[in-house]
Amino acid sequence: MKLLASDWHFLEKEMLKSKLKADCSSSRDWKARVNTCFMFGVMKIYRICSGYGESPGRALVSLIFLMMLILFLPRLVNDISIWDANYPKYFAWYLPLLKVEFDIPVSGWAYVIKYFVVTLVAAQTALLGFALRNKLRR
Repeated sequence: MKLLASDWHFLEKEMLKSKLKADCSSSRDWKARVNTCFMFGVMKIYRICSGYGESPGRALVSLIFLMMLILFLPRLVNDISIWDANYPKYFAWYLPLLKVEFDIPVSGWAYVIKYFVVTLVAAQTALLGFALRNKLRR
């Protein structure tokens, strides 16, 4: 059996994650504990979102899940019926690179949620691009 570079990278990240998990539970200094627990969480999210940049399928499924979540976001944030004629406009407002004008004012929390969602979509799209590049290069 030949170990590929992508397999080595995946296993290296898994070992780092297991080391962070052990350090998170055994660290005595609270600053070090917070830091290692935060990094352990980041590594878990990185594995879930794209398989450490090695699984384009997982990255695509995560991006689709995120877009489906955004589809229902106007209903949760603005309490708008899905059957409302302006619903596509509200949905498009949460997507990156689209500018949508409204007749009614939008609340401040909607802007906070919008910028958070735009950041998530951009980051997940970048993870998908990295995973595709890694799959095609190796």
